[in-house]
Amino acid sequence: MRVYGLVGAVLLVAPSVLAYPNGIAQRPAMGWNTWCTEATCDQPAGVVPPHQGSMHDVCNHAEMMSVARAMLENGMYELGFAAAHADDCWAATGRDAHGNLFADPNRFPSGWSGLASDLRAIGFTNGLYTSTGNTTCSSGQRNGTVPGSAGHYAQDAASFASWGVDYVKIDFCGDDEPNAKAQHTAFSHGLNATGRPVWLELCRGYDYPPPPYTQEVAQSARIGGDHSDSWINTLGLIELMAIAADTGLSGTAQGYWGYGDVLMTGGAGCGTNTTEHCPGMSDIEYETEFAMWTITSSPLIVATDLRNMTAVMKKLLLNPEIIAVNQDVASPPGRRLGFGNCSWLPLVCQLWGRKMSDGTAVIVLYNADATAHDITFDFDLLGDSWAGQTVFVRDLIERTDDGKASGSLSASLAPHAVKYARISLDPVAPLDVPRRPLTDAAKLLLGRA
Repeated sequence: MRVYGLVGAVLLVAPSVLAYPNGIAQRPAMGWNTWCTEATCDQPAGVVPPHQGSMHDVCNHAEMMSVARAMLENGMYELGFAAAHADDCWAATGRDAHGNLFADPNRFPSGWSGLASDLRAIGFTNGLYTSTGNTTCSSGQRNGTVPGSAGHYAQDAASFASWGVDYVKIDFCGDDEPNAKAQHTAFSHGLNATGRPVWLELCRGYDYPPPPYTQEVAQSARIGGDHSDSWINTLGLIELMAIAADTGLSGTAQGYWGYGDVLMTGGAGCGTNTTEHCPGMSDIEYETEFAMWTITSSPLIVATDLRNMTAVMKKLLLNPEIIAVNQDVASPPGRRLGFGNCSWLPLVCQLWGRKMSDGTAVIVLYNADATAHDITFDFDLLGDSWAGQTVFVRDLIERTDDGKASGSLSASLAPHAVKYARISLDPVAPLDVPRRPLTDAAKLLLGRA
């Protein structure tokens, strides 16, 4: 992690890895990103209706405040979703006379600092996007290109800090001869020099899983490529999560988190100026996505339109029991522990687990196949203390008690489905998370003052 001042506190994380936290990444981030909100967002052909607008959300002040308000109204904020991030859409297509980046005045008429101030008043942190190279990856549906941060790392970091930015996603576009480690390190040092704690997300530029240097310069690093609203893409990212966990680079307590990229829960948008969703996956597949992101302690940044909460979005994004797994920073992230004998194909019937800090455990029985399977999780995979035990079972997705199981838990799973369960040796209360209090401005906005 970035270290402030001359002396940093050393946090022992994965074996032989030292990290220097800046204090801002004590738990996985939770919030929203603009990228697939009012946009079709790289949907496969045939999934969305005839093109209704931009491929990627173009973002603006009003939209970001509108979604933040929705998160206050629907209960997500109180459960911890308290960040609003703009992706590659906020900056103007040029620098000012002094070489500074600035927000597109047509989209952010009060500048980025104005947005940050408005969000902060209602309890939200804010984040934005840049690139290591000379340009960003997208024009944001405008003519011309958007400048990246190459040659301006310290200058742009200082601008972001002066605007009150809390989170920066740095992409990897616009370079002919990229050197990811050097560029990421230089930008990290630029942020560090501002004295403002800022969460740095590394997006691309390295082979997956993330190399060890990422833990030294960032608060999160993507464990794979871009996440799109399709099952094939999600399937591949889950496999990369397993590989990252095996290398000790999926995430570490209090300071660095392996990131599966944005969540597509509920489906990408259908186009500009509509809150309608055009899902690229089934509800079962969204349940699997959320299970894997949460058990591995990936940051939970949703990129769909939270102003229109479908049934599966409410079921998952408003589920304190699942969120509590993700936010249990006193326990190591979950990992794949083995496979069930349900198919001659490899990687089909997967068994994932995580020991929780309260002495319970959470397990995922995961059917990655296109055919239904019966899958069994033997408790000895969790260690000798669990072998042969009779346990109480709680279904985390359905939020129901499933009685007891002895020695193992079995489930008949539809294609791409999971059984996400918490097991305990004694009866225990359901998992929960502390509720985040509303600010006075948020109460006034909602008419609760």
